[in-house]
Amino acid sequence: MLINIIGSGNVATHLAIPFAKAGHQIPCVLSRDITHAKRLAALVNATPTTSFANLPKADVTLVAVSDNSIPAVAKALAKTNVDSIIAHTSGATPIEALLPNARRAVFYPCQTFSTSDNVDVRQVPFLIEASDPDTLSAMSSLASSINAKALSANGHQRALLHVAAVFACNFPNHLLLAAQQLMTKANLPFETLRPLVEKTVEKAFRLGPLDAQTGPARRGDTETINRHEKLIDNNTEKDIYCALSNSILKTYHDSQS
Repeated sequence: MLINIIGSGNVATHLAIPFAKAGHQIPCVLSRDITHAKRLAALVNATPTTSFANLPKADVTLVAVSDNSIPAVAKALAKTNVDSIIAHTSGATPIEALLPNARRAVFYPCQTFSTSDNVDVRQVPFLIEASDPDTLSAMSSLASSINAKALSANGHQRALLHVAAVFACNFPNHLLLAAQQLMTKANLPFETLRPLVEKTVEKAFRLGPLDAQTGPARRGDTETINRHEKLIDNNTEKDIYCALSNSILKTYHDSQS
């Protein structure tokens, strides 16, 4: 396939490179910042540009930009002669944001991307949606071409998945920051928690989160919970601790009363 890339950030980079390695041609990388466009274009043998008027024709134009920029990009693409599928990579943005383009699609990788981290896209599930069956088939083929798994999901399903991903990824990461700060206060290495965290995730997917839960709130040990609260100096973190402990208590003990 010929695939134009709109955007030059983490998602654009982590998708453009596997596409190129899989044999797809990347004619053009468009970004608001020509320096960023040149950087990605050099990695995939593409032409960098900042102008929609310079976009060549392609089979797919992948819009990997911030969510709030997608409608403006879609409108700009509709004014060009680019005759292609227009696909965005957002989990939280409906496919309708790509109107008025005729062939619309979503190609959402359910993964966290950072510039400094390598991601094996073969392990990444892609949630796809399209305006018509032929376009959906093309998106499925695109995922298969990089040995990735594609799951068909409508906008409502994808929106719920995006919320679930925040609970499963962003919130735990923030909680790990709080844990790191407590470990620093205790003058102990953060790495000490790694086996515990890795086992927690493994058990959650093996047993299910409901059965894998452990800890003082799961046991109904309010004395330990009260001692923990007194050790937390940061009021925001204390509120989070109390809210999560209360939620666990309610999950496992309110139903038994």
